[in-house]
Amino acid sequence: MEENIYRNEPPYNDEYELDFLDEEHDRNEPPHNDEYEDIESPNYYEYEDEDEDEVQIFNKHSVKGDSSGRIAEMEKLFRQALLRDCADEDEDIDNNENQQNKSNAIEPLSDEKNDVPQKFNSQNSEYVEAEIIETQKNSMPVTIASNMQMLHTSSPIQKAHDKGIATYNNSMATHYAKENAQRDISFTELAKFSPLEGKSRFLVEQINKNDLCLWMYKDLYYYKAAKNATLSKGDKNYISGIISRRLNKATRIVSVKDIKKEDKIIHDQIEQYIFEYHIDIVDNEVFEPKEEEFFIKDGVWYRNEFLYTQYLKKRFDNINNTSKIYDGFVIDFLENITNEFNQDNDDKPFTRAILNWLSYFFQKMESLHIALVLNGSKRIADIFWKKLIQKIFDSEAYSVTIDDDVLNKPIEEIVKDKIFFRIVDFSPTKKNIDKINQLLEAILIDKYVSSVVSGKTVKVPVYGQLLISADETISYMDEHFDLFEYINIENEEQVIINLAGSKPLLQLKFNDEAIDIFSTYLSFWNKNANIDSIAVVSKFNTQNNMLSEAKKENFEDKILNFIQAIKQKDINYFTKLKDSELYNSLTSSFEKNCVIRKHLLDYFKAVNDSEVFKSNTTFLEVLKEKDELFTQEVDKLKAIDENRVEQVLFNGNPTYSEAKNEKLLKITEYTLPEDITVPKNHILKSKSKKQRFEYKYEDIETANIMYEKYDADKKEEKES
Repeated sequence: MEENIYRNEPPYNDEYELDFLDEEHDRNEPPHNDEYEDIESPNYYEYEDEDEDEVQIFNKHSVKGDSSGRIAEMEKLFRQALLRDCADEDEDIDNNENQQNKSNAIEPLSDEKNDVPQKFNSQNSEYVEAEIIETQKNSMPVTIASNMQMLHTSSPIQKAHDKGIATYNNSMATHYAKENAQRDISFTELAKFSPLEGKSRFLVEQINKNDLCLWMYKDLYYYKAAKNATLSKGDKNYISGIISRRLNKATRIVSVKDIKKEDKIIHDQIEQYIFEYHIDIVDNEVFEPKEEEFFIKDGVWYRNEFLYTQYLKKRFDNINNTSKIYDGFVIDFLENITNEFNQDNDDKPFTRAILNWLSYFFQKMESLHIALVLNGSKRIADIFWKKLIQKIFDSEAYSVTIDDDVLNKPIEEIVKDKIFFRIVDFSPTKKNIDKINQLLEAILIDKYVSSVVSGKTVKVPVYGQLLISADETISYMDEHFDLFEYINIENEEQVIINLAGSKPLLQLKFNDEAIDIFSTYLSFWNKNANIDSIAVVSKFNTQNNMLSEAKKENFEDKILNFIQAIKQKDINYFTKLKDSELYNSLTSSFEKNCVIRKHLLDYFKAVNDSEVFKSNTTFLEVLKEKDELFTQEVDKLKAIDENRVEQVLFNGNPTYSEAKNEKLLKITEYTLPEDITVPKNHILKSKSKKQRFEYKYEDIETANIMYEKYDADKKEEKES
């Protein structure tokens, strides 16, 4: 019977049912978004079977899968539910049939009552049974015929679907309610935060009103009360304290997180905030004399380490003045040192040359290919340098006077972060002469020097202008004479008398007012000039060169004569020393066939009235280049083996009490370094790396290996 019921029931359109469920689901399901996972909603859609009290559970995550998987799962569940419902209905039908069969016998149907032909026989019993069942079904329309309609309206799967949709809608409503509540809270917080943000921005604008005075660089904060005020740096708590004292109100640099965390918005009346993101960040600090203190390049903030004086700031003023009127004290000073003070304005080429040299650099902060040479008066050159150049350009910080001491430094260190160079007289050793000419080429021609940093060759830019005041050693720069603007100060005393009467009074006249007027003059003088339009007016010409060469030859002669007098023990050459203690010590040393090494420069200065050499060491270097007597071995010399066992190679020159035990140079019968041989498997104990190889070695290769180990051991001992 069960089989026949299923066979004769109207066909079930499962495709329609699944499409219907899918359509309903798609219509109600929101787009998948991971953030919905946090919504508080039931983890499962569920429905309850009324007859079996069984709970069927649909995992809500399965609904979010692909269509084919979802259809397969729901079809399976639907089939199970359908089988249970139909089985129950079949049981009821069987019971009703049995009761009717007992009370009513089946009678043959006549043609009058029914047009259906007789089918009651053994061969077509199946059709007769089906016909009876169909008749019974027609008499029970609610029980079986409407079975599919009931499934569409009240089946468990539909209930589950409807309940899931309802649950989801409730969850989304809850979610949007929470979202709206959070938005209301955010609006409230923003309403509180907005005034603080505005006040912070306004406060930073006030601090930086005239110049950037508050910034951050490399995790530190920098603050100054005004453009030229003292700069403070530290963490945000330290700088907050400085600003608080400056503004007389509690001020704190904070992040937005600090405000929310501490919830001190209500304290705004007693404490004001500066938000970190309102403070400019400086990405790097560089030395760029052309730029202002802060500038943007390629979208990046830079701080210029070069600081302008109040006078140099005038280079940014847009002053268009084509006047050629010569006025002011500094102009008078220039006209006097060029000896053009009595001439017409159009006939002052040397004064114009100095003005061109200064104004070009003032306006463009680029060095010319011209060096200004002021020779003839060291005192006037000093005033020009200290009272004019250094005041305008702050060259005390950004300038260097190149003498013997500076020439001992690497060339890249000499030029780094400098804008003015002054070459004075130096000891004319070969090393010094070579370095001077390298500097001239870097400053006047190349505009850079090469330096090795971390194994890479980099170019260090040279910005500076060059002043030369080296009367006695200028001849050693002869390779660059064509680039020298030569001004010879002919009468020092007349310059001082014309301007002030005395040197101290002359220096006092270089006051702030005079410098201010002159710096304004420099800001517009020959403003449209380019580097090619400025030429040397008075080259270091043949006549000047002859004078220089004469000085050079005379200077060389002085050195050679001095050496000859030492070697011949000519005490008469040193008659200028006669009334000094030096004379007695020199006489005593000559009697012992020697000379005190420490006093060589003192002897030379006294005899020749020369201030060229700044130290006895540099003077001794020049003497060594001229004569081997001054290269002799003086000190006791020891060698050591690999176990550091010492061996004396040379006992050193003897000394005596009258010489106060100072080191002596033998005039004859002296020992040179190349006359001393270092034995095999030995090295010298107390000689510099430069001096070590002035001596002979029996085994130089072994000595090199031993020196490497010796140096490494000494370094380790020093570090420990």
